[in-house]
Amino acid sequence: MNIINNPKNPAIIFIPEAGIYSYMRGLSILGDAIKKRGGKILVTHDTGQMLRSPIMAMHRFSAELSKKEKLKINKINNKYFKIAQRKYKFSTIELSDFIDDNIMAEIDKLVDVPSEDLEKIMFKEFAVGKIAQYDFILETKTPYSLDISNEQKELYLAYIKNTALTVAITNRICLHFQPSVIMTFNDYAQCQAVRYSAESNNVPRMALTYPVHFGIDASRFLIGNLAIGYSLYPHCQKWNIFKHIPIRPESIEQCWADSVFRLFGPGGSHIFSNKKNGDPASIFDKLKLSHTKKTIIVYTSSSDERLGVDILMKTWKEGAPIIDAFPNQASWLVMLRDYALSREDIQIIVRIHPREGSRQFGFDSLYLKHLKSLFTENTKNFYIIWPDDQISSYDLMELADLCLVSWSTVGQEAARLGIPVLAYAGNMTYPDDDFIQVAITQEEYKKKLDLMINFEFTWEHLVKAIRFYHWRTFIPSLDLSETVPMDSEDNSIWPKAPGSKVNIINDILSGKQDLIEYNIKQWQDSLPLDAEFQEAEAMRQGIRYFLDKIFYPPATYGENIDKLLYISGKIWRKYLRRYWYNLINKHYPPIKKSEYAFIDYTLEFITDTSRLEELCQKTKQNKKLRIIMADGLSAVLIHKGKTLRRMSPVVVRLSRLYEDSLKNN
Repeated sequence: MNIINNPKNPAIIFIPEAGIYSYMRGLSILGDAIKKRGGKILVTHDTGQMLRSPIMAMHRFSAELSKKEKLKINKINNKYFKIAQRKYKFSTIELSDFIDDNIMAEIDKLVDVPSEDLEKIMFKEFAVGKIAQYDFILETKTPYSLDISNEQKELYLAYIKNTALTVAITNRICLHFQPSVIMTFNDYAQCQAVRYSAESNNVPRMALTYPVHFGIDASRFLIGNLAIGYSLYPHCQKWNIFKHIPIRPESIEQCWADSVFRLFGPGGSHIFSNKKNGDPASIFDKLKLSHTKKTIIVYTSSSDERLGVDILMKTWKEGAPIIDAFPNQASWLVMLRDYALSREDIQIIVRIHPREGSRQFGFDSLYLKHLKSLFTENTKNFYIIWPDDQISSYDLMELADLCLVSWSTVGQEAARLGIPVLAYAGNMTYPDDDFIQVAITQEEYKKKLDLMINFEFTWEHLVKAIRFYHWRTFIPSLDLSETVPMDSEDNSIWPKAPGSKVNIINDILSGKQDLIEYNIKQWQDSLPLDAEFQEAEAMRQGIRYFLDKIFYPPATYGENIDKLLYISGKIWRKYLRRYWYNLINKHYPPIKKSEYAFIDYTLEFITDTSRLEELCQKTKQNKKLRIIMADGLSAVLIHKGKTLRRMSPVVVRLSRLYEDSLKNN
């Protein structure tokens, strides 16, 4: 246990990438909480010392920065660094004070080895060559090999040197300041170097990141001393112990709101798909799909992210081995193609992860090239949607009778919409239950796939799917929304740590309190005697809210303005954008993510299409009533005497589950 409130042993925020506002803001809030308990905070200040910090990758700069690019990075870093220092009264560590010519010469010599030895490079007994691949793979979408381009090799060398430099700097900082804790943001190789050096000097390292909620939810803090990428795996596996416990209505509301945001919100750092385009019937027409076959939607995962996490697990020798039913995703897809050819009652649509395409950085994915060599054309009952195809992953989801994933968390998004899910990676993000099943051998996978094609998803399954979202997203994170906004786009907001959470933040950072244990206790202690009743009511309202947004999508003024006036180029982006947003927002206040206009209503579900005229009259008389009528794959909304039709097995299924829940109560 570390004493973080003794000024003689300051807490250190290691953030050379201070110019990334959301990172700097989050770590500053942790620092603010420590200061409020009497501790001292020191923040690292990079004025050009780091060789490949995350902000350089974010701006897509090459390995060798030009003088102009270096000045740009320094300017951005200095801006947010100075704001944070003024706001929170932190003290400064100048990284330039801890670097000299001897260190740089030693680090330069590291990479003066044959190419085949680069990933074997060690520095101060730390595998900097191996761990640097984490950042290299994320940026290039390519694992290191002797076949990489010269440009990619230069990036890899920069990451190796930056990782080694971080070890050297952190060693000197630890010896000089004897800190109580060092805090970093995310799992980057730079952060792993801080962890190694800190632990070598008997100093704890704590990492911060945000959960994948509304893109990212910057008001919820995931804090831990391990690599966050794999620390969630054992947490997800423990869900079966707690799955019988109901959750609060607020969490259910947040879950459904996130579903709507996924479908209609703007893209973000964790959302790579295009938003929904409208009625997904156009996909059936484009691919010439059958209305009588079961539609199976397959979502591949971003291979670079899995490779990076695997590297961290092997480096630290932490975490249980991941058991995969298939050696790789390509062999899985080949099996599914053969499976589709062998059956007449299904059609399989594969959505290759959008991150593999041109939307992420300037490098082609090696994995994508391999897939294109294997799947040169669509075959019977088997269709590939490539990363840059203009088809939304969420339009596909609305058509699904069954969702197949390797390990992608998009499976939990599908399950909470009433779609059964089958994954093939064990010990990762999914427990093996019934609504989300996991197979760890190819034989088991084929057996489960046969059965799940006709799986009957029930109300109980839907409740469990929402509870699992709560377990995976909210239980591992500390809710600071009392003072901290969920959104981190407005860089003028520098909130204080909420007074009610100062003690628990300090206890977590000092090792006195486990964050997950704290949240479990808070959750269970907050449940009323009628928790299951309240949960069911909130679930039904969530369905009504979701269906409302499917038929009446929320407006997005900002995106329309961007498209309309983008012709103004740089001048528009720099000067006119704010003017036009302010003008629009004055007359049409922006719809906040959690405050979409929603007027509640009564919902009924029927399957008798012969009663259409009668039901139209019924909704004319009762304007608060909406009726969903199932007509094959289509759902017909009857509201105020009028009808809206869309092809949507998801809407039909959710409406049926809604009706079932009323019958069972």
